Amino acid sequence: MQELSELFRVFTSPDYKSRFLGAKASATCLVCGKKSVRFPSLLAKLEYDISALCYECQSRFFNA
Repeated sequence: MQELSELFRVFTSPDYKSRFLGAKASATCLVCGKKSVRFPSLLAKLEYDISALCYECQSRFFNA
């Protein structure tokens, strides 16, 4: 449940829009800041396009 609280905090922060746009422009993760250029599936890539979360963070937040 702590992971979901962290994700909620990120998505509701006042600077979310600028952080999201910056992550997308630099192909990095919105949460951890790591490069996000390789994905194991089209679904993981689509999720990045929507949320700007790298595959590792997707796994951490959504598959926990």
